[in-house]
Order: sequence, then C-alpha cells, then structure tokens
Amino acid sequence: MEKVRIALVDDHHLVRQGIKLVIQSIENFDVVSEASNGEMLINNLKALPELPHIAVIDVSMPIMNGFETINYLSKHYISLKCIGMSVDADHNTVYKIIGAGAKGFIGKNSSPEQVKQILLQVYKTGS
Repeated sequence: MEKVRIALVDDHHLVRQGIKLVIQSIENFDVVSEASNGEMLINNLKALPELPHIAVIDVSMPIMNGFETINYLSKHYISLKCIGMSVDADHNTVYKIIGAGAKGFIGKNSSPEQVKQILLQVYKTGS
C-alpha cells in the first residue's frame, strides 16, 4: 500500500498533536500538512509537492471554518477527500458536514480504532 498522505486542520494545537499521533500510528499513514484554519490549509496545499489523499478538518475554527473549507476543497481540489471532525456528533452537524462535501465524519470522542477505521474506509472507498 502506498503512503497515505493526510492534511490535519484544527485550531487547537494540543488536539491537533493528539490526533496526529493517532494517525501516524496507522501503518502507511503520514500527516504531511498541519493547519489551524481553512485558509492556512489552502495556502499549505499550494506549497506541497503532492496533494494529500485525505484532509481531516475540524468544523469550528476561526478565519475559515470547516464547513467553508470542505465546501471550497470539494470544488477546487476534487481528488482530496475531506473528513469533517467535531466535538458535536449530533445529526444536524454530521448532515451539514456531509452536505458541504465531506466523505466522512470523526467525532472528537471517537476511539483511536474508530479513527483508523474511518480513515481506511474513506481512503479505500472514497466514502
């Protein structure tokens, strides 16, 4: 299996580092870009030699929130699969994330094994 490139976007540095550790513990998965908001992610993408396969994006961030970011990426970076992430796992939030163009959802209360399964499923099937 090729190295799966992940972009990780969350405005809380400590949360981002914890999720990064979970992702990097998955064989062949590598976090290649980190950002604290959507605008920073888009700027990072322009500078990368290869696009990530997946972007894991928190929905609640300053400057450019996750809904706006996922919506933008689904139109301008079609091959980049987005996964929305939120502390709110209610039906309305998940519905809005998928409606913005995300291929999956990670609740911030998910176990590392659940995160792994979601990432693998989105990478392999695209949804």
